[in-house]
Amino acid sequence: MSSNPNTPVEVTHVTEAGLPRWVTLLFVVAFALVGYLLYAGYAARQNFHKGLDDADRKFQALAAEVDKTLGGAIADEKQRKTLHYLMASSLSSFEIVVTRSSIGSPSSQ
Repeated sequence: MSSNPNTPVEVTHVTEAGLPRWVTLLFVVAFALVGYLLYAGYAARQNFHKGLDDADRKFQALAAEVDKTLGGAIADEKQRKTLHYLMASSLSSFEIVVTRSSIGSPSSQ
């Protein structure tokens, strides 16, 4: 091969390949999915807290009703000085409370 200046020289141009469009689309879809999951988690957490608040309100109402009903019966036993006889009996505390709440206080009969 001679180095003749008149011989055509092949010039090779190397072009850099750009980022494929599917990669960009994949990032957009992944970003949208993450956004949806964050929103769904937030909505579920809000519903959970709302349910807890409702349950707490119901529990407070029930506790107030039980205290009003049972507190009077036990207070009557204490006032009549018969509570210590009940506590010394073979009945459990639960049985005493349930029995007193079911029959009511003797003063109301």
